[in-house]
Amino acid sequence: MAQDQTPSVALATALLLSANHGFQMEASWVACYVVFTHLLSEGMDRLVAQHDGLPVEGRRPTTGWVQGEAIVDAHLLHWREEYVGTCPVEIGLYDPLSGERLPVYDRAGKRLPHDRLLLDRAVYSLPQNEH
Repeated sequence: MAQDQTPSVALATALLLSANHGFQMEASWVACYVVFTHLLSEGMDRLVAQHDGLPVEGRRPTTGWVQGEAIVDAHLLHWREEYVGTCPVEIGLYDPLSGERLPVYDRAGKRLPHDRLLLDRAVYSLPQNEH
């Protein structure tokens, strides 16, 4: 999995957050994977918002992706707790049957820790008084 674009993130409602990101395929897949999009606390020790789901609201399963194709995928994240501050964003893919994440590599071919693409401090989180 290679990152195609940096997620753009904006508050959609008091309890939902919209995140858009893209994937560019380097090979075709035969399995159907789930995309995870998580906001972490600034210390990266808590999950504060998330959405896990099939790409493009289930309309573009990974089994139909072809090599070289770019997929733009949007997710509405649900807040799990009240939180004030900035949040790193982690995205990636996993097998829904085993829960195992797909390996993620940087452009130099080095495998990234925790098999995720980590976008540091990409969003501002939900202030407590907005819901």
